[in-house]
Amino acid sequence: MTEANQTAETPDRNPPVTYSPEIANIICARIAEGQPVTKIVKNPDMPSQATIYQWLKDKPEFAESYARARKDQADTLASEILEIADEKVDGSDQAQRQKLRVDARKWIASKLKPKVYGDRHEIDLTVKDKTAVLTGEERALLQVETLKEIGQAKRITEG
Repeated sequence: MTEANQTAETPDRNPPVTYSPEIANIICARIAEGQPVTKIVKNPDMPSQATIYQWLKDKPEFAESYARARKDQADTLASEILEIADEKVDGSDQAQRQKLRVDARKWIASKLKPKVYGDRHEIDLTVKDKTAVLTGEERALLQVETLKEIGQAKRITEG
């Protein structure tokens, strides 16, 4: 494919933008405000999506700021959920659209900040390993008792 074809096929492609802390801060601020990268790159002064992803690989300071911005984005989305829920609804179509908007934001927030917005699954598990404190003789007796119990259970199910 020639360079002319590449330009013709992607006419809205952003011109190359050189990395700078100022541009990085603008991108991160917009992400924290809830804007997706796909919307940010529509601005002709911003780098392309591919460039942003390359900066994430090449610029550790940008990657760190970007990660913080994504966590902040979860809080912004949570605030938007409240605003959407408080909007007046006229008709079931609008109510369905609002539900979809809320659900999308809930899902994204749960992925960006799972400890805060994710589903909580608490598991209370207590393990008592008696064999850890047993002597060799006690452990052998426990094994014999266990084998006897298995034999009895087997006889009951077979018999």
